[in-house]
Amino acid sequence: EWTRTIEQRELKVPLVRRRPLTKLLVFGITFRAQLENRDDEYDNVKFSYAWGLVRSNAKEDQRKGISMLEELRFSDASRDRECRYYMAIGYYKLGNYKEAKKYLLPLLQQEPSNDQFLSLKTELDNCINRGIQMSYFYDAL
Repeated sequence: EWTRTIEQRELKVPLVRRRPLTKLLVFGITFRAQLENRDDEYDNVKFSYAWGLVRSNAKEDQRKGISMLEELRFSDASRDRECRYYMAIGYYKLGNYKEAKKYLLPLLQQEPSNDQFLSLKTELDNCINRGIQMSYFYDAL
């Protein structure tokens, strides 16, 4: 199983998905090949590659994936929902919880009962609250 979830919080959002390096390389090679052609499949290939990068464990890959998803949001409005969600996950994985919420909240306004969105929001809120509690602790020292 490539997915690890936090079951004690009933979080159903995949937090870390490990993809074999060869799979990510295939995404990258396919994307670079599409750069030359820019045919109808270009956006699909770019999305798959960005998605793979966000799911990587390497922070630099995650940043690159987020950047690619941001580009896709503006070039293909039909992908806005998917891109926002995976950008939120990317920022979550980078530890930038407030930025993750910025991309997640508009999705929750459109789909307030979406379990994936609600689970991610709960996890983000918990992380933000833990950060606030830690900062109070350190300020008291």
